[in-house]
Amino acid sequence: SNSESNTYLNIPVQKTLGQTFAVDLALTASLSRYKPEKAEAISNNFFAISPSLLYRTANINLQAGIRPAWSKGESRLFPNITAEIATSDQRFSFQAGWVGYYRNAGFQYMAGINPWIWAPNAVYNSGVDERYAGFKGSAGDHLNYSAKIGYNKITNQPLFTNDTSHGGKSFMVINEPELKVFNFGGELGYTIGETFSLISNIQFNQYKTKVADKAWGLLPIEFRTNLRLQVLKDLYLTTDLYTFDGPLYQRKDGSRGNLPSALDLNAGLEFKIIPNLKLWAQLNNKLNKENQRWNQN
Repeated sequence: SNSESNTYLNIPVQKTLGQTFAVDLALTASLSRYKPEKAEAISNNFFAISPSLLYRTANINLQAGIRPAWSKGESRLFPNITAEIATSDQRFSFQAGWVGYYRNAGFQYMAGINPWIWAPNAVYNSGVDERYAGFKGSAGDHLNYSAKIGYNKITNQPLFTNDTSHGGKSFMVINEPELKVFNFGGELGYTIGETFSLISNIQFNQYKTKVADKAWGLLPIEFRTNLRLQVLKDLYLTTDLYTFDGPLYQRKDGSRGNLPSALDLNAGLEFKIIPNLKLWAQLNNKLNKENQRWNQN
């Protein structure tokens, strides 16, 4: 009997100044109300204003701005700076940025990551500060690639530890006041119109906590591959491969454990009956492998 209601509003306003400049002003509001069972409701709102100046040419896209934000009586001034510089043929571009924002890390967010949690006593908005640099490009008409390296600092990040006092099958939410994340991500895709597409994505994360012993429950490595192949005129074969390196968890005796990696292979068929109507079939866990995302002692 725990519940949460959420409303998110984002109103972008932009005014062009000549051929290359523009002024952007976005107004953001996140209204959240968390009601624990047999306890008083908790408001978890934040508001933000994002004024910025844009500079755009055929090969350059720059944004320089700030993002004042307010969350539960606390105010922060986030940066909002991004840059993308492309070659003259648009086949390669360099990207960099330093951006910050609030993220609702309430009951819905936590249960979406881990559905086995006890309802938390408190909810927060996470303050996210991202610094990144990367590139994206294409080779020929079919191959696309991208890579990004980043350093993020997150305040009020939920972590999940086994509730060892009640058997270990459920999880308690703990609030990490400052989580630092070193991230590397890459994507490689090969596409031939509507006939064939193969897209692979990998994410590496290295965590450093300030209060918690470890980043309990967060995944260090994830890899996804999606295949879509046209077999007949209106018949498509789809395949999804997902694997991850197991997260850290806490054993009943308080020692640290590490779940093994997991591998999940799914396949499906799609048939277009008419332009807006499709018939589909999905086959999950084709390898018949037992995977575990959360350790329940």
